[in-house]
Amino acid sequence: MTRSKLTPSHSTATPLARELYEFVRPRREVTKIGFGVIKPAPGGDRQRVQIDRQPAALLVICRGQTAIQELRIYSGDDQATQLALARYIRDRGYELSFRKQKPPGK
Repeated sequence: MTRSKLTPSHSTATPLARELYEFVRPRREVTKIGFGVIKPAPGGDRQRVQIDRQPAALLVICRGQTAIQELRIYSGDDQATQLALARYIRDRGYELSFRKQKPPGK
């Protein structure tokens, strides 16, 4: 992926978001990755990732011990990207969940 495909809205990333970015960046089907704003979070002992498959991109919510940050991953093959990312997250021992899809029009 070329540098122009990275679109951070600011210059920093949480350690967990940066790790996931580094994993998906070289994948051929990934066309663009956007970092969201870092928000403070109450302390926790586990790092968690939630994946929401949206029409335009995968929304990946990275919750670390003190902060939450969203990644939007744009891909030519969302299913392959989601599967690879989910396997990576599980292999690293992070807690993983998926948002339920809402029926259209609700």
